[in-house]
Amino acid sequence: MDKSYKKPLLLITFGVILFAAFNNLNYVANFLKSCIGLLSPILSGLLLAFVLSVPVRGLAKRLRRKLTKATDRQIDMISLLLTLICVIAIIALLCVIAIPQLTASVKSIAALVQEKWPDWVGLLQRNCRHILLRSIGNLFCKAFRAK
Repeated sequence: MDKSYKKPLLLITFGVILFAAFNNLNYVANFLKSCIGLLSPILSGLLLAFVLSVPVRGLAKRLRRKLTKATDRQIDMISLLLTLICVIAIIALLCVIAIPQLTASVKSIAALVQEKWPDWVGLLQRNCRHILLRSIGNLFCKAFRAK
């Protein structure tokens, strides 16, 4: 194939594929959604491995100094287990501290809303009535000016 035809042919092919994709956008979206659904566990595992690798390496480095008779594989397993235990303990501690505080905040907000609700409704009714009367007045003024 001549090189002068290659670039326009690629451009036309890309245009046809783009046109077909836009005409079948629902199918394309479903395909992308299924691909993301298939790749999400892999991406989650990679993210978890990336985040946990730093403390695992640090613990392994310290354990190698302390445990001279242990093999590298044993040290890696011990450091991984210690890291997982620490991460689970931090998550549990956050849940124990954050959930009661969150429920207390929601209860205080609910009490405040219940207390202030009549005032807010009255304020909205007055302002809506004022805005509605003003809008109707403007409509009448425009109607009479037009004649």
